[in-house]
Amino acid sequence: MRRPPNHLALCKLCLCLTAAAFASTAALASTDSWPSKPIRLIVPYAPGGLPDTVARVLSQQLTQRLGKPFVVENRPGANGVVAAQALKTSPADGYTFLVTDGSMMTINPAIYKDLSLSPSAISCRSHWRRDLRCF
Repeated sequence: MRRPPNHLALCKLCLCLTAAAFASTAALASTDSWPSKPIRLIVPYAPGGLPDTVARVLSQQLTQRLGKPFVVENRPGANGVVAAQALKTSPADGYTFLVTDGSMMTINPAIYKDLSLSPSAISCRSHWRRDLRCF
């Protein structure tokens, strides 16, 4: 049986997101106050795609583990620029995450002359309690 050409990329994405989910759950389990409100997962693509599916599965698992809702918010448009703007304007309080694939971070700098939010500004934070913005 032949595997689809993007099978390896799909496996890598799922593995990374699963590792991030378990790491964040373990790190956040020691925190009494987080989460105190719903957590937003911003997806830069329309519902039904791979990042959206991964975000929805991840949100179900994390909702069960942490007891607070994880809301998947689709913000398609301009190869992720719309979602990046939503992330940029959200407060840096650890309640907004960006679930995306690598194309948004690698292609946008090459095709857009003036990005209001560069990929280097969206970085995964090691301080989970203070300011986790992306996986």
